[in-house]
Amino acid sequence: MQSKLSSEAAASTNGKAIAALARELSALRENDHASRRRVAERSRVELLGTLAQQMSELRPWGESLDQVRQMRVPAPSELESWKSALSKAEAEIDRHSDDSGRLTSEQRRLRAELDAVKNSTGVVDDHEAATSRSAREAAWAKHREALDQSTAAAFEIELRKDDLITSARLGHMGDLAKLNQTCQRLAVAEAELERSAELLNAAKSKREVIRANILESARKMAPAVSGEITLGGLEAWLRRREMALATAALLRQAEGDLRQAEADGSAAQNRLSAALSAAAVPHDHSDSCEALLATAQSAVDLEVEHKNLREQLERCEREEASRRSALETASADEARWDASWAQVCRSCWLGAGGTIPSLMTVKEVMDRLAELGPAAQRQAGLADRIAKMEDDQAAFSRELAVMAAELGLERPAESALSLWALMSARVEEARSKKAEKESMQLALKDQSLKSRDLEAEIEICERRKSEMTQLFGVTSLQEVEKKLRMIEQRIDLRRRCHIIEREIREALPIQDMADVEQMLDAADRHALEAEQVELRARFEDQDRRVRELFTAYSKASDEVDAVDGDNAVAALEEQRRTVLLEIEDKAFSYFRLRAGIVAAEQALRLYRDKHRSSMMLRASAAFQVISRGAYRGLATQPDKDTEVLIGIGADGSSKLAQEMSKGTRFQLYLALRVAGYHEFAQSRTSVPFIADDIMETFDDFRAEEAFRLFADMAKVGQVIYLTHHQHLCDIARRVCPNARIHELAAPLVQERRAA
Repeated sequence: MQSKLSSEAAASTNGKAIAALARELSALRENDHASRRRVAERSRVELLGTLAQQMSELRPWGESLDQVRQMRVPAPSELESWKSALSKAEAEIDRHSDDSGRLTSEQRRLRAELDAVKNSTGVVDDHEAATSRSAREAAWAKHREALDQSTAAAFEIELRKDDLITSARLGHMGDLAKLNQTCQRLAVAEAELERSAELLNAAKSKREVIRANILESARKMAPAVSGEITLGGLEAWLRRREMALATAALLRQAEGDLRQAEADGSAAQNRLSAALSAAAVPHDHSDSCEALLATAQSAVDLEVEHKNLREQLERCEREEASRRSALETASADEARWDASWAQVCRSCWLGAGGTIPSLMTVKEVMDRLAELGPAAQRQAGLADRIAKMEDDQAAFSRELAVMAAELGLERPAESALSLWALMSARVEEARSKKAEKESMQLALKDQSLKSRDLEAEIEICERRKSEMTQLFGVTSLQEVEKKLRMIEQRIDLRRRCHIIEREIREALPIQDMADVEQMLDAADRHALEAEQVELRARFEDQDRRVRELFTAYSKASDEVDAVDGDNAVAALEEQRRTVLLEIEDKAFSYFRLRAGIVAAEQALRLYRDKHRSSMMLRASAAFQVISRGAYRGLATQPDKDTEVLIGIGADGSSKLAQEMSKGTRFQLYLALRVAGYHEFAQSRTSVPFIADDIMETFDDFRAEEAFRLFADMAKVGQVIYLTHHQHLCDIARRVCPNARIHELAAPLVQERRAA
């Protein structure tokens, strides 16, 4: 190693120059000009390809980058303005197109409905009726002036035509009203369709103006723009232009970075070459930067290796001196220990015989001596345990004998364990009987509690029975039930009476019900229905009779036309007049019957509507509240001779009651009960409203709304709700602070009543 150090010392005479070279080398490695140059070159190549691709997408509007950069493009605010205006115009066009389609369909539907009414009933509209009436008046005016046979015949024809039209219109007043209403709706639809077409054309014109402005601005930017350019296409081209300009800017930046990286690399190479020269390291000034880096690194590594070898030599010399000193100290200590060991062995039995045993021999003997003490201790412990176990067995046998004597058992000939097993069996049997006794006592206590609860419940029922029987003045619950049914019948009769009185006041100019009762004493519902059936049968008979007479009249007219001028004409004229008089009488009878049927039907309809209108309104409002707006009301729909109940959803859809879910049906049932209770309370003394856990399927929100309805009902009467759900009691306290909660604590009566 000494020779190696001496041979290499001649190559590293200038340490400061090598240190400066190392610093320059480190600075050059920290300088990232090479990586920056590679990144810049790679970015430049990629950006050139991207820019060429983007410029190809900008043709034919932009041929060169300078031309694209110098274009006067629309401002973003102007593009947004065009986009907003065009979107509004398109929305107006779509809306007006939809309106036109809808109104066209409505117009066709109304025309078809108008034609269907005319074809099915033969009723003419007001315009045709007015035309017929004008023709009749004109014929009458001519006849008054001329007073001859021809004008009379013409007037007769127009008169008959007008009479037939009038009769048909009078006989189909409902169809006539429907016809007039359809004509009005058709006129409104045609006017709305015309206005919608005008608005549609205006919106299309507005859209074309916007497109023309867009095309004009695009051609100012690039004359080669085609006339089919759209706002979306223009925006896409402008986005591609912005991307191309951004790519060009990035390309310029990459080229600048490349030039800067090359300049930094050249300066660093010059500094490194100067440092190598100062350190007297042979190198070629024309070498590349990488070659100079390798040369400089080799020189620095050689200097570092020399330094490490010198430091290693110094450490080895210091360690050699330390180990020599430790060796001398250890040898002296060993000599002193051997003398002391020989003296100790000669002073005890180990040195008997004049020989000094080795340390290993003494160690083995001492290990054997150390094991004798614990073995002796274990032997003494086992003997003590055996003696104690024998004492325990004797004591156990004595205790067993005493316990056996107390239990009256004879000690068997076997061991004490057999006696112990026998006594254990007796103990387990005693425990089992004790547990059975405790179970029977608990069952007895439970049955006693149930018995007391049943007696309390029976007492409550008897008290309520006594209250109800005293209230109604009867002796049994069957009679109380009859009284309640009579109360319901009385309520229904009073309600029907009020509705009939209101309908009578609306139908007759008499307001005193005493006079009305005198006039309509016999006009009850059954009589009206019977009269309706009778009038309908008479109407059908008279209608058939009118058709027969009209056929006879037509036949007689044909015969009159076929008769020559003799006395047969007078006879036929007499027959014609007779037939006309009969037709007139039958027509009047027909109109009276028809009017009676219409009046009877109207009276029955008013009777039904008046009786259910107020209750339906209350039930609809209550159902809307309980369902929390999921249903907005109730309606009825005729189904043959009855009516079915329908729920109207918030979105306008309808659902039959039997199609609803169980929870929704419970909500509907509760809403009907609430409405009925209010109707009952309006006309008579209220009775308690009792509901038994009807909100079992309700969530907390619907239960809260239901309790609000109960609180409103409690203003006119008493409301009692039975439940075994504790959270409903909490909701009742929160919604109605005045509610009283009665807890029935009996185990068999788990319901709670909120009153």
